[in-house]
Amino acid sequence: MRGLSFAVVAGNLGRDPEVRSLKSGQTMANLVVAVSRKDKDGDDKVDWITVRCFGKTAETCQKYLSKGDSVLVVGRVCSRSVEDNGYTKNVMEIVGSRVHFINTKKKIENAGGEEEAPF
Repeated sequence: MRGLSFAVVAGNLGRDPEVRSLKSGQTMANLVVAVSRKDKDGDDKVDWITVRCFGKTAETCQKYLSKGDSVLVVGRVCSRSVEDNGYTKNVMEIVGSRVHFINTKKKIENAGGEEEAPF
């Protein structure tokens, strides 16, 4: 049986999107999303979720998102290996296929004036 990986994350950006071009020419954006929750004792906790977006999604995130903005991300969970001080670590992150802008500081400009980001 083939597996299924599906993730939905809603929260606020902990920093501005970090955007770079890959060797292939494709744009990639790293987002860090703060997701608030309560632990078993009722204390407030924050989970910091790394989200990677590619192509047009990454370009749109770069243009319209900044630290503190609220987003809802739909994507899949994936893991990758990274080197850190000579040690190999596996990191889990979300590859975002859709990023919905819930509340952003930046506005989209069009011929009719300014309006909220439509996604």
